[in-house]
Amino acid sequence: MATLRCLGSSSSGNCFLLECQGETLILDLGLGWKSVMKAIDYRLERVVGAAVTHRHGDHSYLISKMLKYCIPVYSCSDVADKYDEVVCLQPKTKYKIGNFIVQPLPVEHDVENYAYIISHAEFGKLVYAVDCIQFPYKISSVNHWVIEANHDEGIIIDNLCNDAFTQSASENHLNITQTIEVLSNNLCDTTRTIVLAHLSDGNSNASEFLRRTQEALGFDNVFIADKGLFVSLNNN
Repeated sequence: MATLRCLGSSSSGNCFLLECQGETLILDLGLGWKSVMKAIDYRLERVVGAAVTHRHGDHSYLISKMLKYCIPVYSCSDVADKYDEVVCLQPKTKYKIGNFIVQPLPVEHDVENYAYIISHAEFGKLVYAVDCIQFPYKISSVNHWVIEANHDEGIIIDNLCNDAFTQSASENHLNITQTIEVLSNNLCDTTRTIVLAHLSDGNSNASEFLRRTQEALGFDNVFIADKGLFVSLNNN
């Protein structure tokens, strides 16, 4: 069985675990060592690697510690330039990490940033895309999505009126309308799971985002990436 676990998905720290056939691939390293070790039951031997999207601390905090324990870390050149042992992935090139096939896609942010297409015989194809100004790709036959839905423009307008606006939320992140558009352009018969990630604490509404996505797509299997989320992945 293949599973996806969310250990955190916010500006406080981002980390997901993809677990399949005794192997774990970590997506982003924005949490503390103890949190990640507890989640993997202290079994580092199962971790085949970690794919980091970009250098911001809420995604890269744990890189040095992982490297210290000889866990391979993969990322873009911006991150690899900072950490000598990080493997620099070339855009749109496929890499085998354990039994996972990982393909990085450049996405615009305020620093160099990758989204990832991750494929495996057990769960099919998963797209992981966070901290994006836009997601310009159309990808065929995606089974699972983990995609940013950071904020809502209407909530930001209300917060501006109340002096509660968080500037970073509107810049360099997908809003819920953009996310729904990306998913609408890519939804297909093979889609099984959608996880809305990296919601802004002050500029989002999780239950409303869930409802809007389900109604717009006519697709019910949508989740919010809350800490502790556990989703079984299949491609049937």
